[in-house]
Amino acid sequence: MAPRALRNRVAGDEPGLRAKCSVLASGPHPPFVWLRGAAGLRRVVARAIAKGEVVSEQSGAGAEVGLVLGGGGARGAYTSGALSVLLPELKDQVRVIVGTSAGALVASYLMANWHRPTQEAVEDGLRFWRDLRFGDVCAPMMALGGATRFMRYVGDFLPVSTIHAPSILHPEPLPRTLARLVDFDQLGENIREQRVALGVVAAPAYGNRSVVFHQGGIPRHREDPLRGIEYVATPNLGVDHMLASSAIPTLFPAVRVTTPEPAAGWYYDGGSRLNTPIKPALWLGAKRVIVIALNSVAPSRTPPPERQPDFYVGAAHLLHAALGDPLAQDIRTLADTNALIAAGLTATNGRSRNHRSGTRKRQPGGLAEPVQPVPYIFIAPEDPLAIGEIARRVYRKHYRRPWKAGARDLWLLGKVLDADASAMHGELLSYLFFAGEFAEELIGLGQTDAQRWIDEHPGDLWQLDPLLDWTQPRAATQAPSAPGS
Repeated sequence: MAPRALRNRVAGDEPGLRAKCSVLASGPHPPFVWLRGAAGLRRVVARAIAKGEVVSEQSGAGAEVGLVLGGGGARGAYTSGALSVLLPELKDQVRVIVGTSAGALVASYLMANWHRPTQEAVEDGLRFWRDLRFGDVCAPMMALGGATRFMRYVGDFLPVSTIHAPSILHPEPLPRTLARLVDFDQLGENIREQRVALGVVAAPAYGNRSVVFHQGGIPRHREDPLRGIEYVATPNLGVDHMLASSAIPTLFPAVRVTTPEPAAGWYYDGGSRLNTPIKPALWLGAKRVIVIALNSVAPSRTPPPERQPDFYVGAAHLLHAALGDPLAQDIRTLADTNALIAAGLTATNGRSRNHRSGTRKRQPGGLAEPVQPVPYIFIAPEDPLAIGEIARRVYRKHYRRPWKAGARDLWLLGKVLDADASAMHGELLSYLFFAGEFAEELIGLGQTDAQRWIDEHPGDLWQLDPLLDWTQPRAATQAPSAPGS
């Protein structure tokens, strides 16, 4: 697609788009009568688009955009691939970036390079993933220290109190790699000068909530008791905050965060509780969101084998439940809320705009939250096993033998996980598969999926209603997008 054509669709300059603005269910039917399943929600939205009625002036062109980057270790190369397609045309609208784990690393890189030409910064970001190796993230596994650390970790399960280790792997090289990737002084300067906000999500090791460390931006409230999220204003985000957001429990040790002092403590990867932080982006001021996720929300297309699942299939199942299922629920909630707002406003009988401006939703704890539709762009793999299959294929082709230079750790990791047995086994490897060949394929997949979203939204990139049903043919399930942005 030509850049000019994409720019028109992003800004809402095509004829008729501005007149549509946003979606409002209309007609004589009582509220919620159509709201039974995704097809019903689409009917609400489709009827509204046909009427051309307006819900919100804030969902039109110029509304602040939040960039939401999910976590997933080495799978983060997918995020950079998707951004290489979207960011050149959308960057000027982005005012909030929130990331978890690998998403936090990409977010910090973007913010530190916000002052640079977009295409130049994007290309450097892709080059980082292509050049990143396992040894840039983790200490060697096939060394005395790695073997000792593993035995100490196993000792935690034995009745020997003097043998223990904080994790299986040790990310000893990662602080140096992160310092090479991100200029944190420039990051802070860009936040102040560009008036943008950056948030990274971490999970307290001795708590049951998520903490969003943010520099810039003013959250609606300091705490969100409904979702168990705390917002901590941080004068200077640094290496420790990014490492904490990336400390995968069990695999990596918890990270000590010292600033701000009231929030000091030990933290793990934020993805364990909030892997795709859509709500924090909204609470920090976004009116629209671009969500780039590393886990699919679609049902698997792969026929299940007859044999009994092994330990690794069970572990992959737990990962999907922890990372993919909450994401799917968040996206459904976002689209359902948009449709419910539309249907609820129908009952005002022509007083929708004034009624909407005063609508607020009560949360536990007495917090009032504004109710408004949220247009979104959602980029994720179509097939839940797409990334696992890539990992399996790349491992089989390049890392099945231990004598490849610099590949012994990945060879061992793949052997332990039986990575070339199936896509499900490859899923587990994919989170630690820091290799150029794997990153290259993920970059291509991210670019393909971002371009697919563009192609499936020929009138406008922003969508309000539920996602397409990826189990059905495209032409039969094309959903209307959100006009007027």
